[in-house]
Order: sequence, then C-alpha cells, then structure tokens
Amino acid sequence: MFLKNYFNIFTILLLVSCGQGGIENPEDRTQLFVAPIVEGGNPIVGLEKGVAYRICFALRAKRFQYQNSEQADDSKVFSFKSKSVNCDGFSEDKEDIEVKFNKENEDLSYSYLSRNKLFYGPLTDTQGYLSPLCDKILKGETATNVYVENKKAYEISFFSQLNGDGVRLKFGEIDKNNEFQFLTKNVHYYYVLTETTVSGDMLGLIHKAENIKTCDNGAQEVDIIQSKDL
Repeated sequence: MFLKNYFNIFTILLLVSCGQGGIENPEDRTQLFVAPIVEGGNPIVGLEKGVAYRICFALRAKRFQYQNSEQADDSKVFSFKSKSVNCDGFSEDKEDIEVKFNKENEDLSYSYLSRNKLFYGPLTDTQGYLSPLCDKILKGETATNVYVENKKAYEISFFSQLNGDGVRLKFGEIDKNNEFQFLTKNVHYYYVLTETTVSGDMLGLIHKAENIKTCDNGAQEVDIIQSKDL
C-alpha cells in the first residue's frame, strides 16, 4: 500500500512539473504586503499551489532522509559560497560556509564547521516558516499565504524558474498608521531542489538563499548564499 501511494504521489509530481508554465520570480519592491492580513491573506491556488506542493514534498523527503540517517559524524558536509552587498553597493565575498544537517529528535539541526553561518534556520515540512502551510498542502487542503504572530507577520509566495522552484517570504511589522497593514522589514528568497528524477539525496536542499533589506537611502542590503556542491 505504501509503495502504491508513493507511486501515485510521484506520478502527480511529474505531471505537475511537466504540465505547468513557469511562474517567474515575483520581484516585489513595495514596502507593503500584497495580500490582506485579515483571514490569513489569500488562498494559494492554481500553478502556485503546484509549486508549493513540489517544495513541501521535497522538504518532507529531506526530513525523512535525515530522520533515517546514521550518526552525525557520517553526515554529508554541505559547502556554500557567501556574499554580501551593503547599502552603498559595495560587494564582499565572505568565508565559505560548511555545515552538516543532523537529526534532532523529529527535527533537523545544523552543525557548523565554519565561523560563518547560514542566515536561516532548518527548513522542512514540519520545521520553520513553511511548516503550517506544508501541513495543509500535503494533505490536499487549501492553504493561505499570510501568517501572523503577535505584532509580526510573514507573507509567502511561490515561483518557478528554469533552475528550479522557489519561495519568497516577506517579513513585516504592523504599520503604526494602519493596524491592518504590515510594512516589510526584510525579504527571504529560497531556491529549493525539487526535481525528483535528478536531485537524488539532495532533494529538498536550499541551493541558493537571499536575505534582502531596504536601506535608508532606498538601496538594498543583500546577503547571498549559494551551494558549491552543484
């Protein structure tokens, strides 16, 4: 029964992957959330829901892999290039990041072999900012794209490019002049390996990530992390 269900899921993934047009990177430079905050924002539907399913499926596969992994010393070391651009446009290559993904009870944890670290925490279908959304998407339910915690919120959107699938997270705080609107403080972009036929044991890996903040001069301060293993 498990093999049959897995085959059905795998078939759906292939159909969704092959049958959809691309959803381009949603470059949004506005300081406001796109979706309304009330009632959890907008439902994720159509092509975007297909991308969300592929990403959540890949993140779950990554979690399963490390839950069944051996001791931490046997874990693969992942290497990432690190670069930053400051508000004046000055670009700086930083020390490479070397990290192991280890299991910690039912979750993943990071073990660093370098001084420089990732700006984001472990991301799976049950851990991190996508976990409430993935819980519904993987069950075939309708998920919405805004999540509020106290006076902070984040808005999720998905996109697809030639080099894979991605997700954008806009983090914001309540606008002092409008309690129903959130102002964006920073934005994360995650590019995830979701192609089941070629990703192998790296399925669900975030091969590129960006942290973008708006400077007082209107420019952008950017941190970029990119895998060296691909």
